[in-house]
Amino acid sequence: MPAPSPISADREFVFIGGLHRSGTSLLHRTLGTHPEISRFIDTGVPEDEGQHLQRVMGTAGRHGGIARFALDPEAHLTEDSDLATRPDTAERLLKTWGRHWDPTRRLLVEKSPPNLIRARLLQTVFPNSRFLMILRHPITNAMASKKMAKKTRLHERMEHWFAAHKIMREDLPYLKKVLVLRYEDLCGDPDTVLHMVADFLDVPDLFERPEIDDDVAARYREKWHAVIRRPLRGNYARFAVIRHHRAVRPYGYGIREPWIRGPLDLPEYQRR
Repeated sequence: MPAPSPISADREFVFIGGLHRSGTSLLHRTLGTHPEISRFIDTGVPEDEGQHLQRVMGTAGRHGGIARFALDPEAHLTEDSDLATRPDTAERLLKTWGRHWDPTRRLLVEKSPPNLIRARLLQTVFPNSRFLMILRHPITNAMASKKMAKKTRLHERMEHWFAAHKIMREDLPYLKKVLVLRYEDLCGDPDTVLHMVADFLDVPDLFERPEIDDDVAARYREKWHAVIRRPLRGNYARFAVIRHHRAVRPYGYGIREPWIRGPLDLPEYQRR
């Protein structure tokens, strides 16, 4: 029987959530460069995600996989879920997660894409939690996740994006400490975004700035325009533009050009 974790449930935890290929790994690695923060590293599981290091909550794969998990109602975990009332939920998670953190650091970070839709449960289990949610434009996210979600089509991956972020938006008012970021802002102006993150986490801004490939967004725009021009596949893409051009506005995105139209317009998206 494994020894109890040296980490208690009342510690300060930071949970990162966001769809696959939305920048969660970039954010996770960046937070790990801070001297007051401990993250998972060299765990042997994909992207050092906590979802693969526990058997308490379902992984994305158990709920349909990448670009599908948010469509399963059972993947959405809240304070009303059975796990919220079980007295051993925190203990079971910390028995495995606790092995991968440095308990001498003030903030302990875990990242998994499904955290986007299960923050309310995590907040109940770990009362001193903070949440960093990171978004990426639905088109670039859908195209970037193609290799990871091979059995889905482009418009299906976009539909999943909107379903997942609808749940996230509805959950935001329930979260006490949450900050929503955009991948494009982190790449385009890392200084401003990381200052904001440092302020949110109440730590000095000592993050190492990440290396960014500035041409990624342009390459995905070119691929999207190529899809639009195709006789058959283009029909699905054009339908997505018509269907979702209003739904992206609260995130400051556009599906018609330009793709970035303004700042986030989510109610109470930053709470300390």
